[in-house]
Amino acid sequence: MSQSLPCSSRRQGPSGTGAKLNSHRSFHPLLADDLVADPARGLPQPLGVDALALAWALKAVCFAAWSTAPARAVRCAALLAALQAREAGAEIAAVAHWVQGIAHLCEGHTDAACTSLDAAHAAFSALRQPQHAAQTRVPKVMALSLLGQHDAAMRCGLDALQQFVALGDELAAGKIEVNLGTLATRQDRHADAARLFRSAAVRGARARDRSLSIHADIALANALTWLSDFDEAMRINRRARMRADTHGLAVAAALADGAIGRIELHRGHYHAALRALAAASRGFAAASASPQQCIEAEAALADAYSAVNLLPEAVALYQQVEARALDVGAPVEQARAAQDGARALLRLGRTDAALRGLAQARQLFQAQGNAASVALTDLALASAELRAGRPADALDSAARASAALARGGVAGWLLEADATAAEAAAALGLADQAQRSLQRALQQAQALGLGAVELACHQGLGRLAARHGHTALARQHLGAALALIDRSRVALQGDSFRAAIGAQAEEAHDLLVRLALQAGDSAAALLTLMEQGRARALALGVQDSPATPTDPTLDTLRLHIFNGVIWPDFTEIPHYERPWMVFEPLTVGSTVMLGERRIRPIAANHTVPALGFHLSCDNGSIVYSGDTWPNAEFWRTVNGIRDLRYLIIENAFS
Repeated sequence: MSQSLPCSSRRQGPSGTGAKLNSHRSFHPLLADDLVADPARGLPQPLGVDALALAWALKAVCFAAWSTAPARAVRCAALLAALQAREAGAEIAAVAHWVQGIAHLCEGHTDAACTSLDAAHAAFSALRQPQHAAQTRVPKVMALSLLGQHDAAMRCGLDALQQFVALGDELAAGKIEVNLGTLATRQDRHADAARLFRSAAVRGARARDRSLSIHADIALANALTWLSDFDEAMRINRRARMRADTHGLAVAAALADGAIGRIELHRGHYHAALRALAAASRGFAAASASPQQCIEAEAALADAYSAVNLLPEAVALYQQVEARALDVGAPVEQARAAQDGARALLRLGRTDAALRGLAQARQLFQAQGNAASVALTDLALASAELRAGRPADALDSAARASAALARGGVAGWLLEADATAAEAAAALGLADQAQRSLQRALQQAQALGLGAVELACHQGLGRLAARHGHTALARQHLGAALALIDRSRVALQGDSFRAAIGAQAEEAHDLLVRLALQAGDSAAALLTLMEQGRARALALGVQDSPATPTDPTLDTLRLHIFNGVIWPDFTEIPHYERPWMVFEPLTVGSTVMLGERRIRPIAANHTVPALGFHLSCDNGSIVYSGDTWPNAEFWRTVNGIRDLRYLIIENAFS
């Protein structure tokens, strides 16, 4: 997930002179904080304090709240606008423009942010305050990047970095490096991004700024994830997550959760990925994070849905992300959502809709000059062209994508491009070329731990071998593909996720059965193979999983009770894989034993899903039901209980 940081300044006094502040100014931070904390409170009448000092105090509150409570930053901008309207002064106006630019970024108004930040830069330059003028460039880098103006953003950021280094401001230099690294990430230049983030982390340590060092570490881990250095990325992220919790940095903690989720997603650990990405999305919402951060969290969650073949859910979420990105003027996120949504549509068999989405994404990426993302779109086009029966076009598209991705150093996507090119070559009858490409991609995927690419290679090699009559080799690769699928399925706690990821087994298993029939295998061997398929289908379709219930009552409990506000979610404490509490849905007709006591759910008739309960032991029975409408089944059950001693019925209305 991309991230950018504003740049706070050391207060220089009026006009940057370093003049000594009057003693009463020491109260201005408290006054500013009080004003921001109470939305109903306006500026005092009369002001009664030094207006310029109050302006700088509000600016300090804004920057402290930027990454933890964006709504407070917006409130600071409103107070500064009111102060500027009442008090004349070029420096007050400069500060007000600066903070207003930050507020616009928090609200997703990127064009307006650029306008305000340009006004602040001009005002500070006129006041001969070069450090403050340079610092206004830092958030503008983010605004330009969100608008897709990458070259302008890079020029702006490098100019500011040069000024900060000349002024000896390590903190500001580190923050602009985070923004420049984020810009490089958005252009898929991940090796460049990693170098910038490492430098920013060093500068944060020198400046003793925890927030900068934590954000730089998370960003570095993201870059390393794209470079397939998963172990180092996970180590850095876990350290950053712990530090964010320790110091109460909620947005940083959510960023770390999202980064951890993406690592697990790349590794093929889908259950862990979904948990971490959902936690990130909740964390951003709870921290009132910027629209940009919320959009990226939802996009990452959509990626996870897509990875486990929950394709309708993924398409719906990608479309939601695309619409929100359009609303806030974020063409990069809009293009990525269009591209990834099209890939999901393609897997659903909606080829025409996928091609339209890919054309839109390609156009947006080309307008931004993002060659690497154009290459990813070409990769998706290759898959669509294969699906449309155009293998020659697919081979050309995959070759273009592979060449561009090799220059960008993105190992996972490069291997996927190689595998897609091999599939196109096979469709054109170039069997030897296809086999060499798939074998090479398989070896590299195994070395890098890229399970999804490894699965695709095994399936491709199995199909290729079967097509050319190499039955033993086909069985070897298809068996390896099924083993990979089964390992992924076992790791997923929840029927819907197991069924989704395991659906990939159908093609491999059907091909194995056809090979057995063609080879004249014995009836016993064929029966064993079919029984294995039946067992897999049962495991995918009918197993209960208490760890991830879909019961609507339990969903309500998670949303409204065990939501981290009223009570913690004990199903994720101390760790979601080893929880203290596990939900186990009850159904009518089942009986649960607790020692000598029996609990039997019985039907209730309510506006939402509900049950009554028959509790019994050797001493008799008691029946309890919550609010219920007339219910003949309930009374038939009650009248059949011979040892009934007590009956309790809630009566909300009569």
